[in-house]
Amino acid sequence: FRREDGALIAQDDVQTFGEDGGWKYNSPNTKRIRKCYLRHRPDLYAELNPLARDNNDKGRTLRREENLADKLRNRSWKVEGPTGKERHSNDE
Repeated sequence: FRREDGALIAQDDVQTFGEDGGWKYNSPNTKRIRKCYLRHRPDLYAELNPLARDNNDKGRTLRREENLADKLRNRSWKVEGPTGKERHSNDE
């Protein structure tokens, strides 16, 4: 985790700083990540790497993110971010 001054803070020490406004990234989702993050889970998205870039399909990355978020939600994970359900319901 990075502070405004460029200092890196270890995961174990992040919660001792709290939300004092000195973080480099201060979006609502980033604040939740700092509060709730326990460890990195690459096993949840390993099958997606590497994500090939397709210049002919600009929305591919967003759709992959939406699909992953929906998949994790269906497995009872708390996920903030986009969903593809709205797009799929409009397609019907």
